Amino acid sequence: MIKGIQGNTGKTIKSLELWKKDVESSIEQAGEAENALKMIVVSVNSVTDRVQHIAAAAEEQSNTGNSITSNVESVAGISEQTAEAAQEASTSVNELNELAHNLHDLVGRFKVRTKNISDAEMGMSSPYAEKDQKSNTEQC
Repeated sequence: MIKGIQGNTGKTIKSLELWKKDVESSIEQAGEAENALKMIVVSVNSVTDRVQHIAAAAEEQSNTGNSITSNVESVAGISEQTAEAAQEASTSVNELNELAHNLHDLVGRFKVRTKNISDAEMGMSSPYAEKDQKSNTEQC
C-alpha cells in the first residue's frame, strides 16, 4: 500500500509539475498578450489622434472654403455693381455729350450784335468811326 501511495504521489507530483509548466507557460503567454494589447492601445490612441487632426484640418479647410466662396460672391457682387455704375457713367457721358452738342448748336444760332455809338454820333470825329461802322454792318 505504501508503494501504491508512493506511486500515486509520484504521479501526482509529475502531474503538478506538468500543471506548473502549463501555468508558467500560460502566465508567459498572458504577459505577451498584455504587451500586445498595450501596443494595440498605443496604436489605437495614435490613430485616434491622427483622425482627430485630420477631422480638424478638414473642418478648417471647409471653413476656409466657405470663406473663399463668400469672398468670391462678394467680389462678384461688387463687380456687378461696378459694371452697372460704369454703364450708368457711360450713359451719363453720352447724355452730356449730346447736351454739349445741342448747346453748341443753340449758341451757334445766336449772333452777337454790338451797338457802338460812333464818334460822329457823339459829336466827335474819329478816323476809326467809318471802320467801326463798316465792321458792325458786316456782323449783322
